[in-house]
Amino acid sequence: AVARQRYGLDHSQLMLTASHNHCAPVTTGVLPDYYPLDAAQWRQVDDYTRWLEPRLVEVIGEALGRLAPATLLAGEGTAGFAANRRDNPEAEMPRRLAEGTLEGPVDHSVPVLAVYSPNGELLAVAFGYACHPTTLSDQYWCGDYPGYAQVALEKRYPGAAALFWTGCGGDQNPVLRHTVALCEQHGVQLAEAVEKTLARPLRPVAPRLRTAFTFVPL
Repeated sequence: AVARQRYGLDHSQLMLTASHNHCAPVTTGVLPDYYPLDAAQWRQVDDYTRWLEPRLVEVIGEALGRLAPATLLAGEGTAGFAANRRDNPEAEMPRRLAEGTLEGPVDHSVPVLAVYSPNGELLAVAFGYACHPTTLSDQYWCGDYPGYAQVALEKRYPGAAALFWTGCGGDQNPVLRHTVALCEQHGVQLAEAVEKTLARPLRPVAPRLRTAFTFVPL
């Protein structure tokens, strides 16, 4: 509502994406029956949410104020650290990985969208992967493997923004989990897949945009 009032954006013109992870702060109204929080902790959640919302609105305004000509190019790489968590018990995953006997459907593709300035400078790269960012599940903040991938890419391409979205990975987990080192390992592998994709010929994306939004009753 604030973005509509301040910037004239309707619902179909605004999409907030989140990578989903188990080491991020909770926001108001998200799975209140899932988290074992007491009243004081929920007040902290509400305080954090009230702090966050106006900052998101400001970021939208900042982006709108920096619109500029650009070229969009698309490609696709691969990264192999996702495994089907329905068909592979977690305790079995390391052994099955070593033996090459992991089971179940997976999607290891890494779709990449690159944004270049008219003079060929990489301004941003958006990339996805169909896997839960749940290498960690602890009581501290961590961007999990997507965060490490973004850090690696922004170091590799100074001045460019690296943006991640989660694909259809609801039944996928990182095959090795539970340490920060593995977060970084998976992130670096994902960043390398993006780098390899950017180094290959990419297909141009036509300069057309259509947006739509509707609520679907279930």
